[in-house]
Amino acid sequence: KPIKKSKQGRFQIIDVCGMMDPITKYTHQFASADNIPSRMREAFRLAEEEKPGAVHLELPEDIAAEQTDALPIPRSLHRRPLAEHVAIEAAVEKLLNARNPILVIGAGANRKMTAKVLKQLID
Repeated sequence: KPIKKSKQGRFQIIDVCGMMDPITKYTHQFASADNIPSRMREAFRLAEEEKPGAVHLELPEDIAAEQTDALPIPRSLHRRPLAEHVAIEAAVEKLLNARNPILVIGAGANRKMTAKVLKQLID
């Protein structure tokens, strides 16, 4: 529904963002087409960060129809920090010398690439 020139009475307007807030990591209603690229990039960043989860973006009809010169913001190539090579070598050395090594793996291991690399490490 349009938000700038809505003909609905206040009692008919539903706060969708308010409803989505408790069940999503991020919720946003666009008020201008100019901020779509930055809010979209932020939503994707939050959805994919350490605890992946749902985000909610509400795009009202009148905002979707607006013209804008705003350009999409490119995805960052550097997503997560990497450990220093020296630290990785030290960890490998300790694992190789351990009598009964144990891996305690957090929730981030549910990512496809992380699971693949962990399987290679274990094998």
